[in-house]
Amino acid sequence: MPDRFAYRLSRGGRLVSDTTIIGTREWTRAAGQKRWQASVYGGGGPPFSAAGYLGWWMPFVGQPQLLDRFRVGADDRADVATAGRVPGLGTVWLQIAIDVTNRRVLRIGMITTEHFMTQIWSTFNAVQPIKPPLSDLIAAGG
Repeated sequence: MPDRFAYRLSRGGRLVSDTTIIGTREWTRAAGQKRWQASVYGGGGPPFSAAGYLGWWMPFVGQPQLLDRFRVGADDRADVATAGRVPGLGTVWLQIAIDVTNRRVLRIGMITTEHFMTQIWSTFNAVQPIKPPLSDLIAAGG
């Protein structure tokens, strides 16, 4: 299972921050900053894993609706939508693209009050080229 994750946050089309997580280490950099801030991922809990990360959307998959099922080359694909309520956040709508043949989540789109997020996964079963910033890796003792 992958142990690394990198993402960018933006608001109104403008970059807010970059984050890279590898195992138990996390590096974050706000827009316009050159230095990365190193820290322990998740406050010292278990290391990052894709399975653990994807657990946040499990409460919403109770009533999935199949939007489309189609083929891409030899692979069977499906688009699924589901919705649920999150206390303090309101209704959350998810659209999930799944590679049914290989049992992989390809994309998750989330829409809720004043929040929109898209996550895309690529290149499975291969080492990912996500690396921590070199200058901070040395300073953090990694």
